[in-house]
Amino acid sequence: MYLTIEKALKLPALNQVEVIGGSQGLTQVINSVSIMDHPDISWIKRGELLLTTGYVFKDDLNAQINLVRELSKRGSAGLAIKIKRFLSTIPPGMVEEANKYNFPLLEIPYEMPLSDLLFSFTYELVNKEKVKNNGKGSVEVFHSLLNGENRSSSFIPNYRNLALILIGHIFCS
Repeated sequence: MYLTIEKALKLPALNQVEVIGGSQGLTQVINSVSIMDHPDISWIKRGELLLTTGYVFKDDLNAQINLVRELSKRGSAGLAIKIKRFLSTIPPGMVEEANKYNFPLLEIPYEMPLSDLLFSFTYELVNKEKVKNNGKGSVEVFHSLLNGENRSSSFIPNYRNLALILIGHIFCS
């Protein structure tokens, strides 16, 4: 029912993503996925998986180690770093810290676009939501709620995800 790091790694689109550290934490549940473009992680939420090229911390070993530690403390689902763009490999200090906290640290191959990963994760999260909502996706749930159907709290999906999906539906239709 939940999307974990372990389950996500079995998806065809993620078949080249490798676990580099924190392999004991692969049961972490993924609630959302974000792309990191700045070093401030005060906005990170529990269960959020971060994708990055590593640009924001490429030259700062302390920032690399602190990032893993702080993400783990905040309950992030994991960190996936695209290599060979700004980091030739994932630094050993990050791997050690990930292992220390059982925090999933993933290596994304250079050839794999972050947008493909983001799409795959989002697709899976929407499908998991659909299963929880009696086979209805967020748009169908929204229509049902507008029509006065299925008002039980167990049927109403996470409003943040619903809003994001509806916004995407409006702009992508």
